[in-house]
Amino acid sequence: YNSRPSGSKLVATLLALIRAREKGDCLQFSGVDNPKLALFVDAAYSLSRCEGRGGFEVYLVDKKENIANMRFSNLVAWKSKRIKRKLISSTSAELCALVDGVKQSFQWKRLAEALWMKPLEVEVYTDSAPLMEQLESGQSRREPCMDGLLAYARQELRALKAKVLWVQTDRQRADRHTKYKMKRGRGSQAPKFVQKQMKGDRKVLDFAKACRGKRKSDSRGSSRIRG
Repeated sequence: YNSRPSGSKLVATLLALIRAREKGDCLQFSGVDNPKLALFVDAAYSLSRCEGRGGFEVYLVDKKENIANMRFSNLVAWKSKRIKRKLISSTSAELCALVDGVKQSFQWKRLAEALWMKPLEVEVYTDSAPLMEQLESGQSRREPCMDGLLAYARQELRALKAKVLWVQTDRQRADRHTKYKMKRGRGSQAPKFVQKQMKGDRKVLDFAKACRGKRKSDSRGSSRIRG
């Protein structure tokens, strides 16, 4: 059901139906004793239009599972949407997609904690090495206009007590929600590039530890960025 049908929405629906017919995937949920939330975020960028499309997938899996042995069932939420602002790089598109996924993770975390009656860990997976560097440093040197959104993302990650992990593109599950659409966009295709590799000791950013350290350093009068 759609209250505002348009040609682009019909095309998007048609592409979704074609993909469903090609893949034939079904939704399954298996039992979890000690759950955690795994959020995959990704974005595609059109250099010719300076536009992007973000997407995410959320899984509820066991804490013992890592990216190598994580189940493909237990998919609880997914989304793909056009980013409504002009962008100058794929990294800025990745940041917008990250913010969109993180903002919505709070409701899933609260629901799962109410069902299991225990604290829930959150892991965020991205395949963008430049985004990991920005999240670690807190600065976007080449795009100062994105510093406000970057600060908001770091703040919400601390509130979520999340870990951000870098993964190879072939293990990025949200990739199918972005590239499939962008490749069929009018006169655009995401530029090809060589993926930057992350060093072993920088593949994980633990914002739960950063949150504990921040509480000790400034326990008074902390201002919160609204987004």
